[in-house]
Amino acid sequence: KIPVISAVGHEIDFSISDFVADLRAPTPSAAAEIAVPNKDDLMSYLGSMQQRLSLSAKNRLSGDAHRLSELTLKLSRYHPQRLWQDYQQRFDMAEMALKNIKHLIREPQTAFQKAQHSLISIAEIKIRGKLDRGQDSMHNLAQQLSTLGQNTLFKYNMELKAKAGMLAQLSPETMLNKGWALAMKGNRVVRSIKDLKAGDMLSLQLSDGSKQVEVTKDK
Repeated sequence: KIPVISAVGHEIDFSISDFVADLRAPTPSAAAEIAVPNKDDLMSYLGSMQQRLSLSAKNRLSGDAHRLSELTLKLSRYHPQRLWQDYQQRFDMAEMALKNIKHLIREPQTAFQKAQHSLISIAEIKIRGKLDRGQDSMHNLAQQLSTLGQNTLFKYNMELKAKAGMLAQLSPETMLNKGWALAMKGNRVVRSIKDLKAGDMLSLQLSDGSKQVEVTKDK
């Protein structure tokens, strides 16, 4: 569609063309200015549009570059070689952690063995000390028992000698040597005159022998 500009001239009244035209200009020169844009304004507008277009293109390119970088990074993360490297690194880390765990397990075992050896050594030292003290105690006890036994034997020996002396003093031989006589009636010892009567035959034992005697009368 071609636009219609009404430009009758220096008229103060409106004409019919003013109402049917697309645009009304007060003069033909003004209509020409309206129909043909100003070069400076057009250049300014074009410069502004160029700047806007350039900025929009830069923003678009920057956004696309950023998205491309993200896609490249994601692609590099999921690349088979990168995945293999990650798995290899994880495997190495797991292997190192396992070695550390084994080392940590081995350290308590070594410490336990050292502690066990130390305890055994301490126990051996204590046992040896107790054995030495026990041997000393047994030696002292043996000496005490030996001394006590010797003293006891000496005491019993003295008592035995004393009792033997007493028994020797009371023995029949000693009594016979002192002038006593042992009267036997048959196989029995005569202890009382009530056991005798006239005519009984007695065996009279003296210190140097025995004689047969007869009871002649009763008193």
